[in-house]
Formats: sequence, structure tokens, C-alpha cells
Amino acid sequence: MNDKEFRARKKRVWGFANWWQVRMGLRWWKMNWAWLREPIKNAPNALADCDADWRYLRATIQVALCNLEDEDDEDIERMVVHELCHVLVNEMRAGNLEGFKVEHEERVCSTLTAAFIWIRDQAQVDGRKATGQKPLPKPAAR
Repeated sequence: MNDKEFRARKKRVWGFANWWQVRMGLRWWKMNWAWLREPIKNAPNALADCDADWRYLRATIQVALCNLEDEDDEDIERMVVHELCHVLVNEMRAGNLEGFKVEHEERVCSTLTAAFIWIRDQAQVDGRKATGQKPLPKPAAR
């Protein structure tokens, strides 16, 4: 990936990240976005990874820009929201971790991601109805 592609991918992700951080109530967290040219260590196929510390309201989200080449905006937005959900639920790992399964956290984050995006989409529909505007066209099937 050359520098121009790096900047373009970073800009795409950051647009979603900045918008969602505000709406998910995470602006008071110290968020660090790490933009990687190479795959994430220990997770070479992952688009992103979150490392959060709920005690100090700090989180680092690594984004493997090299893995985003074939991802559309919908997939990138979903990835951003999913990683931000990890920030929200990180405290579930506190205390006795016996029986804790990362798979459960992944499922929770995936479900919350779908809920947040559905709420955003529904709010747009409701807002258009309230102002007498026509509904937005449905996206084309893939």
C-alpha cells in the first residue's frame, strides 16, 4: 500500500470513527487509533483490534489498513462500531475471569453493533417522516 492509499483508507475509517465516538458517548475516553500498514500481530486477517482499560477510560484501536482493500463503507462502519462496542463492554472482563469467553464478548459486540446501526437508520426514517420528506431509497442488493 502506498502513502496515498494509506491516507485514503485512514480518512475513510476516521470519518466513521469520529462520528460514532460522539454518538456512543466515548468522547470522554482517551482514544488512540493506531493506523497499521501491516496485519495485526496474532490476528493477521482481522480488520481491527481493541485494547481497552475501563479503569482509566483509555483504549487503543488498531486498524489494519492493509486488510481494508475489499471492504465497502458499510463493512468499515460496522467494524468501527464493533470495536467501539469493545470499549463499552471491556469492564465485563474485570475480576474473576474463570469461565469468561472472548466469544461471548464478540457476540455481545456484534449484537450491539447491529442495534446501534439499526437505531441510527430508524432515526433517519423517523426524522424524514416527521418533516414530511419522502423515505430514503433502499440500498441495492449485493
